[in-house]
This record gives sequence, C-alpha cells and structure tokens, in this order.
Amino acid sequence: MRLEVLELKNKYKHPGGRDPELFRICRYCHEISSAEWFGGPRVEMDLIKKCVVFVLLLHTAGAELERYPPITYLATLGSDSVIPCEYTIEKPPIDPRFFTAFWFYRGNKIVSFENEVRTTDSRYSLDTEKALYGRVELSISNISVSDAGVYTCSVRYNPEWKMRDVTVDVQAPPQVAITNRTVNEKSVLLCSVTGFYPAHIAIKWFRGSERLSDVTEDRLLRNLDGTYSVNSTLTITPTEKDREQNVSCRVQHESLKQPIQEDFQLEYTDNSATSGNWNLMIIIPVVLGLLIIIVIVLIIYFKRKKQKIDHKPNTENTEGSRDISSDSNGEGAELKEISTEWRPENSEEGSPGDGDNKETLPLNNS
Repeated sequence: MRLEVLELKNKYKHPGGRDPELFRICRYCHEISSAEWFGGPRVEMDLIKKCVVFVLLLHTAGAELERYPPITYLATLGSDSVIPCEYTIEKPPIDPRFFTAFWFYRGNKIVSFENEVRTTDSRYSLDTEKALYGRVELSISNISVSDAGVYTCSVRYNPEWKMRDVTVDVQAPPQVAITNRTVNEKSVLLCSVTGFYPAHIAIKWFRGSERLSDVTEDRLLRNLDGTYSVNSTLTITPTEKDREQNVSCRVQHESLKQPIQEDFQLEYTDNSATSGNWNLMIIIPVVLGLLIIIVIVLIIYFKRKKQKIDHKPNTENTEGSRDISSDSNGEGAELKEISTEWRPENSEEGSPGDGDNKETLPLNNS
C-alpha cells in the first residue's frame, strides 16, 4: 500500500516531476497514511487515493489563503470595532465542512468557527456568511482600553493554516474644560483635561498669539475605565489690555487630527464694589452697636427721672398763714407785721372772750 503511494510520490517528485504542488499533496497523503487516527500501516489503499483526489479537488478550486503582513488597527474607546482578516479564493463561497477559523487574544482562543461560531465573550462576534467569502472579521462591541493588544487570526483550508497578527490600539480623545476664568490682581486659571488614552498629552497656554510660561501641570490620574485625567494651571497678573484679548488652553493628543483649543476672555472682579462691601461689613455692625448703647442709656435716664418724681414730698398751706402783700408792680414786697392768735385747746371758735387772746407783733425792718 505504501509502495503505491511512494510510486505516486516519486512520479511527481520535485524538482524532477512536472507539478511541485502535486508532489506536496502526495507527500501529505503519504504522511497521514501512517497516522494513528487513520489506522496505521493497515489503512486501505482506496482511502489514500480518496485523500489524494480530495486534496486535488481543493487545489483545482483555487482555495488558498493570501499571505498578509501584520497590521495595526485603531479603535475609538466605546465604539463597535471590526478587526479585519481576509483570504482569497477563486470560486467563493467555500465549503464550510472543510473550513475552520479562529481568533486568539494574548494566546487565548476567544472565537472559533467550526460549522458554528463559539465565543468566550458576548461582545465578540463573527459573520459566518462573510467568512465563507473570504472575510473572517472579528467584531468587538463597546471596545474598552483593556481590549488593546495583539490579536491573531487563524484560518485553515486546502489543507493549510494561515495566520496573521493584528495589533489593536485603543484611543480616547480628551475633553477640555475651563473651570476658573475669574481674575483679580494675581490669579490662577484652571484647564481640566479628562478621559484621554493613551497617557501622553501636551497642554499649552496662550494669550492671543503669545505662549505663556507660568504653567503648572498636575500629576496624571488614572480613571476607572482606564483613561487618564490631568489639570493644568496658569498663574497670571492681568492688565487692562488683557480685557480685549483671548486666553487659550490648547491640547494636543495622538487621538486628535488637530489640537483642541478652548478660547475664553478673562472675567474681572470689581475692586470698588469689593472694597465697598468690606466697608459695609465693618460699618453696619459698628452703627448697630452704637444704637444699642444709646437706647440703653436713654432707658436708664428716664427710669431714674421717674423715680425722683415719685419720691418728692407734697407741701400744703398751714392754717394761720398769711399772704405776703406786694405792690402793684410785684416789686418791693415788704413784711409789715405778724399776727398771732392763742386759743385754749378745748375752746370753740367764736366763743366770747376770744378777742382777748390776739396779739400783734411789730416787725423791725432795720
């Protein structure tokens, strides 16, 4: 049995034979005739012949993979990406019974196509119809930073294996925001750059066309999704001329076709209004304190005055007093005499003999 195969092999041997490709096919069938899974040396000759006929049919169909060099594929973070892998055949589609395809990521098989598609992640998919026409494309939905790396496409047909590496680079463009643009004398402006990948980034500040140098850049921060964020600050002492100029934060990243530039005008605080506010903050408490003191003093004053009025004694005219006469002009009032009257304690007014007890004393004006 092996002798017939060897004769066929020698007949079409290369370079003496007429067809080097047929020599390769015969050598392949000869090698598998001794394989354990084909029954070893007791395999039937017709089985070997069938193998040769089958391979020849595949060869005449023109189904052969085209060799491609490794390529690099750029994917945007969060997008649905399609990683290419192609082969060429003369008469598509090929018979799926004799075709297999695999995708590997970092040495691990993630997608296989052997009559049906199997994946290790629901985000992976492969279009079987396209695969039978020469396009074994790996689709990855919602691609993330962790999906970056080297993928290997492996296809078997006629009965060769063809492999190609595809390097997937994931990029995320930065988002730029100016979070502080208010100035008053020496001020610090803040430009916040977030959500970019990979890490390398360039941030520049401009006033008009003039590049500013008093810039500080914070340490890179790694976000939960694998992207990066950073803050850039500009220290500036604004002048009146700066009111008419734009200040710009310009960001350059490899994910951008051209830099992102955020232009803005400075917002000045009113110094007079600020000082006036401070004056009011000082004056108002002082005035309130003085008013409180004045009210307290007035309350104490009127309270004490009322107490003095309530304690003043009431004087009444005693009986027997006489008015002091004065002249018609109210001037030169002169006391002439004092009249006194003596009355017993038990006597009654108007009783006889009362006139005997009256006495008039002259007053010496000298």
